Amino acid sequence: MAHAAGPMTVFLHIPRDSEQRLAVVLQAIGYWGQSSSLASCLGVTNTPPVPGESAMPLTLLEGTFPLSPYFSCLATEFRSDRLSWSDIVADDDAQKTEALRLDVYIWPMITAYRHGTQKLLVRAPLIGSVQ
Repeated sequence: MAHAAGPMTVFLHIPRDSEQRLAVVLQAIGYWGQSSSLASCLGVTNTPPVPGESAMPLTLLEGTFPLSPYFSCLATEFRSDRLSWSDIVADDDAQKTEALRLDVYIWPMITAYRHGTQKLLVRAPLIGSVQ
């Protein structure tokens, strides 16, 4: 299990007409992560991610990018912003579609402390360039 220390920024791509409603929802969430988490939403802004300071699919990094010591894991995301509910939860009669895309992501975090299988991760910008 891994735990992060320090601030964490979550970037969401949302339609402009939904920004205010989602800002209210995001700020209403009491905590993020596990029930023992102390993480909460401190603010919602319309700001793009700073290059190197957000998780990135491995496919977007140059082949010479040093993957060690950064944290990596499998992650899924919706393959399109135009999915319907039936694309995600298909009826028995409907043809199943691939609603999710699976990729290896590199996170701008490094291990600061390790105790057995436990890790404490801290933010560290990805050093290198993006394709």
